[in-house]
Amino acid sequence: MLKPAALLLALLAVPAQADVAEVVAEHALPGLAKFTATTAALAAEQSCDPARLRPLYHQAFDAWAGVAHLRLGPVEEQGRVLAIAFWPDPKGLGAKAQAALLKAADPA
Repeated sequence: MLKPAALLLALLAVPAQADVAEVVAEHALPGLAKFTATTAALAAEQSCDPARLRPLYHQAFDAWAGVAHLRLGPVEEQGRVLAIAFWPDPKGLGAKAQAALLKAADPA
């Protein structure tokens, strides 16, 4: 009885670690490539007809949902992750709200 319990405790003590190269190759790069392709297709659409834009927007949003948790590289530069999170924001309400919060922030 003691040996199985000791083995179980030994196995529980080992932290789960993912192979970083594998995660990058199989998740991060394909996900970011998909997001790049879907946003490029959305940007290339000549028509402003909602019926044509809506599926492209949904594809881009779904691609972003797959990589939004990856907070590194170009996505983090110049607050792009926030711009994407609040996209579309034609009136700039997100930026205005953030600026007001920063201006009113307690400097302490």
